[in-house]
Amino acid sequence: MQGGWSLGLAAVGIPTLLWAGILTQEGPIPGVHLAGWVPESLPTGEPRALAEELEQRAQAWLDQPLALHVGQQVVHIPRRELGARVDVPATKRRLLSVGRSGFPLTDMAASLQARLVGWEVHWHVHLDRQQLTQRVHRLDQTTRTPAVRAEIDLEQQQVTRPQSGYRIHAAASEEVIAQTLITANPSAVLPLHVQQATDGPHIPEGLSLQHVMGTFETTFRQHGTEGEHINRAHNIRLAAEHLNGTIMPAHGVLSFNRQVGPRSGEAGFRAAPVLIHRQLVPGMGGGVCQVASTLHAAAFFAGLELLEHTPHTRPAGYIPMGLDATVVWPEVDLKIRNPHDHPILVHATTEGPKLRIRFLGASAPPEVGFDRTVTHALPFETRVVHDANLPRGKQSVAKRGSLGFRVHRRRIFHGHGPTGHRQTHIEHAHLRYRASPRIVHVGGS
Repeated sequence: MQGGWSLGLAAVGIPTLLWAGILTQEGPIPGVHLAGWVPESLPTGEPRALAEELEQRAQAWLDQPLALHVGQQVVHIPRRELGARVDVPATKRRLLSVGRSGFPLTDMAASLQARLVGWEVHWHVHLDRQQLTQRVHRLDQTTRTPAVRAEIDLEQQQVTRPQSGYRIHAAASEEVIAQTLITANPSAVLPLHVQQATDGPHIPEGLSLQHVMGTFETTFRQHGTEGEHINRAHNIRLAAEHLNGTIMPAHGVLSFNRQVGPRSGEAGFRAAPVLIHRQLVPGMGGGVCQVASTLHAAAFFAGLELLEHTPHTRPAGYIPMGLDATVVWPEVDLKIRNPHDHPILVHATTEGPKLRIRFLGASAPPEVGFDRTVTHALPFETRVVHDANLPRGKQSVAKRGSLGFRVHRRRIFHGHGPTGHRQTHIEHAHLRYRASPRIVHVGGS
C-alpha cells in the first residue's frame, strides 16, 4: 500500500515540478520566437534586457517595407508610413505568457510544442487609421493605371494591344493592409477597381508591323482645268482609304472589290474616264484601277499569292506593263492570298500626287525581282466610219491606233535553301494587252 502511494505522488509530483520550473523561468520559454527572432540568447537576471531588445527590434520592424502588389506593380512602403505602431510592453507580455496560463496541462503542452516545432508570437500592433487612409490615397494616385485602347499606328508601324486599367479599392485595401500588419506578413495583394479598355480596332493574334514586306508607288494628276483630273484624284484617294488598315489573316484572301465596294455616287465616287473595250470613256469611279494596279504591284514584290488578276486591255502609263491590274465592279476582281502563318496589314496612303501601298507584317521582305519580255506585238486594225459632216473624199483620223502585246512576265524569288546555298525560283505568267483600233472618219455617204 505504501508503495502505491509513492507511485501516485511521483505521478503527480514530477509534472508539477516541471510546471513549477516553467513558471519560475526568467524570459520566454525555449522555442518561442517573435518574427523570426529567438530571444533565448538574452542574459538571465537582467529583466530590462528583454524590453530594450524588443524596443530596438520593434523600431527596426517598423522601418522594414511592406511589399504591396498593385496590379502589375509592387510598391515597398515602410510599415511605419502605413500607420503601424508597436506596443512593446504588450508584446513582451505576449512572449512571457506562452506556457504561463496557470493551467498545468495547458502550459506543459505549450512548452512541449514550443520545444518541438516552435511557437510564433506576433508584434502587438496598433494602427493609426487616419495615417493609413492618407497613405493609401497617395498610393492610389501614383499607381492607378488608365485603360489602354487598342491602336494601330501605321506611320510608326506600332501595334498597341488593349489593356485594362485599374485603381486601388481604398476601403478594402486598408483592411487588407491592416490585417497584414497585424499578422506580420511581408506582403499583400491589394483589391482593385478594374476599368475595361474601350472599344478599338480588333487586333488579331500575331499581328506585327515590324517589316515592310512589299511596297509600290505610282503618281497621278490631281489638278488642272479639266474636272476629270480632280475627280480621278478624288476616286484614287477614296479607294485608298477603303484599303488602308485592311488586315489579311494568316492564309486569308483579300478581294479588292469586296474591300473597296461598288463604285457609285452613293458610295462617294465621281465620274472620271475609265477604260472600257480599249476606249477611254466617261464612267463612275475612274482612277480606281490605278489603286488596284498599285496594290497588285506591292503584293507582287511582297511575295504574296496572286490568285485572281486581269491586266488592262492596253498598257497604262502610270505603271510598268506587267504590273498593272484592272478591276470592274462586280465582275472583274483582284484577289491576293497571304501565304504566311501570321496576319499582314495593308497601308495605303496618298500624299500630293503620290499613291503608295505597303504590306506590313512580321516577316522580313523577300528578295523578289521583276522581269518581262514582249513576245509578240499585235497589230491594230483600221476602222472606217462614214461621216456625212465631212466633204466627200475627205478623211479625218478620229483615234490613233495602238499596238497590242503578248508579255511573258517573270517573278523571280531569290533565297537560300536548307543547305545554305543560294537558290532561285521563277514564277511565270503570260499576259495579253489587246491592240486598240485606228478609227478614220471618211466624208461622203
